[in-house]
Amino acid sequence: MSLIDQKQEQILEAALKRFSHFGVAKTTMTEIADDLLMSKASLYYYFPDKTALVLSVGENILTDFIEKQKQVLESSNDFERGLKDLSAVRIGFGYKYFMMHIGDGQSDINTSDPKFKLLLDDLKQKEIEFVSKYIKRFVENGLVKKIEIQETAQLFIDVLVGIWIAEVHVRNKSLFPSEALFDGIKIKSERIISIFCDGLKRN
Repeated sequence: MSLIDQKQEQILEAALKRFSHFGVAKTTMTEIADDLLMSKASLYYYFPDKTALVLSVGENILTDFIEKQKQVLESSNDFERGLKDLSAVRIGFGYKYFMMHIGDGQSDINTSDPKFKLLLDDLKQKEIEFVSKYIKRFVENGLVKKIEIQETAQLFIDVLVGIWIAEVHVRNKSLFPSEALFDGIKIKSERIISIFCDGLKRN
């Protein structure tokens, strides 16, 4: 790794700490530079503006998010357990990076950038692809009914997103959700996954 790459990694780590704790809107480039004991001009040498930095941080988070979900499904031989583990990964990331408000309609101008929307659109497509692949595996081995796989994968993801939105943005009005709220999301998600799987499994 070159010195430039190392410095960029250090900046991304410092920015992520700030963004995930205080949020994107309340974090300034000056604060990030101060955390790294570097000048603001030096920070702008590596990232020309805050949006570029936010995009890089967001891309790293979403790449990790995708990989963790794929790993969970690829290593699972239990249809229902795999989907519940997938849900747990999603909730864990949502909790850890809640203050960044990635793709939840509460983002600021930096995460509303069209390039960020493209990242989110790509994420959604990849999610449908690997959930479809997972469902297909169990259809082919005869444990799940023959269904419209891609449509079912999309429905599954929509349900998980719906539970998140209902609990975090509709019922909960706090700017800083509690651990208990996320525990409740996990319980509700697992219940709906059990119902979902009961309807798909062969008798």
